[in-house]
Amino acid sequence: MSTEGQASINAGSVLHILVMKALETGLDLIRTEGCPLIPFVLTHKEGRTTLYRFTTQSLSESAQQARQFASTLDVDAYAMVVDSCITLNNQ
Repeated sequence: MSTEGQASINAGSVLHILVMKALETGLDLIRTEGCPLIPFVLTHKEGRTTLYRFTTQSLSESAQQARQFASTLDVDAYAMVVDSCITLNNQ
């Protein structure tokens, strides 16, 4: 019996839980601290979840630091939360 499918289900479950936790954390931070939302990254490795926040002179710099940090991670899963607008097809 192959465990390959089970591994992807477990990884998907961890990612789903982490994304939901990131959403909940972001909403809690807005409720307690107000806006703007400070960019953050939640990581999951070996059963442990860790929160990293990025505060600089501007939200765009903080978001860039969060992206750079996320690109270097060696974790099972991560979720990055940034309050921004996304433009697609000039809309």
